[in-house]
Amino acid sequence: MKTFRRVLWPTAILLALASVACNDPMSVTTTLATWSYVEKGWGGVALGSPTVEANRVSLPLNLGVHPPERIDSAICISRVSGHVENGRIAVRIYKRICKGGPGSKTAAEGAEDLTVHVGKPAPGRYAVVYDDASAGFPKIGEVEVR
Repeated sequence: MKTFRRVLWPTAILLALASVACNDPMSVTTTLATWSYVEKGWGGVALGSPTVEANRVSLPLNLGVHPPERIDSAICISRVSGHVENGRIAVRIYKRICKGGPGSKTAAEGAEDLTVHVGKPAPGRYAVVYDDASAGFPKIGEVEVR
């Protein structure tokens, strides 16, 4: 009986902590969507019409360039980011398990505003690439900064 109690209490505490963590919105893990995932799960990505402002460049991303090879339910877009490096602008899309409930965005809903903002680089022509070294940084568009 003592062995049972010795195992029961730590197990109960771990289960209680796990249930609290699973209900905590902060426990949702965000990961980089690889190029392969973007291609197969979201139908690819292309650069929309970029805008160059006084201090930043805005790069709208469009998903669904071609039909996806698979449909993954409960995968949402959490955010997008980008940075200027080596004469190009590299962009990323991050994914996570959907939280559900009011205000939660599916991949399609999250795709409504996939705009990457980067600080305005020096004048020139920049290739816009998807930031995935294992895929060879695929080019998704181009922007000219004046």
